[in-house]
Amino acid sequence: MNRFFVGLITGIVITVVIFLFYINKNPHPLDDVKVTQVSGEKITHSDFNYTEKNRISFTTQADGKGEIHTEIPKSNIPEAHAWITKNHGVLFDVLLVDQRMYSISYFHRWGSLSFGAGPVFSEKKVEGVKIGGQYWW
Repeated sequence: MNRFFVGLITGIVITVVIFLFYINKNPHPLDDVKVTQVSGEKITHSDFNYTEKNRISFTTQADGKGEIHTEIPKSNIPEAHAWITKNHGVLFDVLLVDQRMYSISYFHRWGSLSFGAGPVFSEKKVEGVKIGGQYWW
């Protein structure tokens, strides 16, 4: 039992150190939107808003008449659609300790956090339950 708590505390300390080391305090600056003039009056895009939950919005202005406000649903972007809708995962582990043990866990993601659990079993019996969590950044 003492070895369990030493392993647990060691795992928690390593996780916290890695989290603090890799946490992104300054978010990566977004690349500028490239506008290529094909024909007609010169146009520019401005007032980009990426923070709204379900859409990206911006304003388009032309040197001639007119101004356009555009909203693009985030789910129209394939990578964003995958992140928003694919929230389930399965994890398979092989643990090589005194005896070979296997684990299969189901995880569910809520935003940047995911939690899951599953059985741990050896070749002879069910050894226990594994509970895990993840933080995505």
